[in-house]
Amino acid sequence: MADFKISYELLKEWENLKTKKGLIVYSNIPQDKGGETVLGVARKKNPNLSIWQEVDKLKKEYGTHDLILLSNKILENENITKVVEYFFENNYWKKLKCDIVKHQDFASNLFLLGVNAGPKIAIKVGQKSCGIADDGIIGKQTINAWKMASDKECKKFTEIEIKHYESIIIKDPSQERFRRGWLKRANAV
Repeated sequence: MADFKISYELLKEWENLKTKKGLIVYSNIPQDKGGETVLGVARKKNPNLSIWQEVDKLKKEYGTHDLILLSNKILENENITKVVEYFFENNYWKKLKCDIVKHQDFASNLFLLGVNAGPKIAIKVGQKSCGIADDGIIGKQTINAWKMASDKECKKFTEIEIKHYESIIIKDPSQERFRRGWLKRANAV
């Protein structure tokens, strides 16, 4: 069966920015519909998550002008990092039933898209990539198809994911700034 830790490491690579000076795990980009984001968790979508009290304390103490310093303080805080890992495992990995998938890359695709675009979209893309009805419900047919997923379904998943991102940009041109990152992310697995 697929391993959450492997997929979570991939997620951390995509949700955090590596620079020459260090790792940045905090962002607050006005065009990002999730708003303020820490370790891949969007505050607007998850305002009640316990990490925000800790993050606000760190921002008050260290400010947001030096994102490397703030990021290091966030990474040193186990109250944040452990909650974030638990959050992703329970709200995405388990919710998407990635733990029943045998093909690690297929499970990683489901998980990463679920985090980036929402579980419902990930489910539908996963279903389409397996050639079954995309009703957004993980029933017996979906589970059986996902258990049998192979490289072929992974390739199809990536193609459908790219079309999804392209449709977002067509509907909302302000999202164009995220195209490069989305496409790199889609092709990463």
